[in-house]
Amino acid sequence: MPHKLIYLDTMMWNKLKDQGVDPSRLMDRLAAKGAGLALSEHSIYEIARTFKGNPHRGRDLFQYLKAYLERGIVCVYDNLKQLHGEVAVCNGKS
Repeated sequence: MPHKLIYLDTMMWNKLKDQGVDPSRLMDRLAAKGAGLALSEHSIYEIARTFKGNPHRGRDLFQYLKAYLERGIVCVYDNLKQLHGEVAVCNGKS
């Protein structure tokens, strides 16, 4: 796992896609510097919202993200949300 993780917001994922940045090349260059990209559930949610206004764009963005996921990009989850979920399960709530 990289020492430094770089979190990209939705706007940056769009820019990478629009500029035709090759996922493998970007990840290799970052790895050479001890860094990597992180994808959050928040970014996934925002990209999914693209389907509402522009289904073709949403599909294209998810296909682009798929290349990063296949390369093993780190997926992150908000710790506080995780803790709330675990407490709810321990208290018998779904």
